Amino acid sequence: MKSQATKTLLALAIAAGLSSTAFASEESNISIMQEGVGQDVKSEQTGILNQSIANQTGNDQTATISQNGVWLESYVTSTGDENDVEVTQTADWHISNVALEGNENSTIVTQDGFFNQS
Repeated sequence: MKSQATKTLLALAIAAGLSSTAFASEESNISIMQEGVGQDVKSEQTGILNQSIANQTGNDQTATISQNGVWLESYVTSTGDENDVEVTQTADWHISNVALEGNENSTIVTQDGFFNQS
């Protein structure tokens, strides 16, 4: 019994270090890759044909990706410590590519209408 309790506490400690939430709609994709401690990603999609990819390497980073529409693409690569990324895409056919390197960076991307790229 003691061995099982130790394994459970270890699993909870690991889960607390990395946090991610993903809600994908039909025919959409969310991919989250994290390396480090204190990483947090929230990615939500409604609509169809959406793509969200978030890669975090470092510590204490956050990313929030919200997609509501058709054929929305968001690519986030963040390397460093304490970086914050927020991407909001609504309507149709947007492409967002965010690449951060360094510490304490903040990026906000908002795309609405038809076919925007950033």
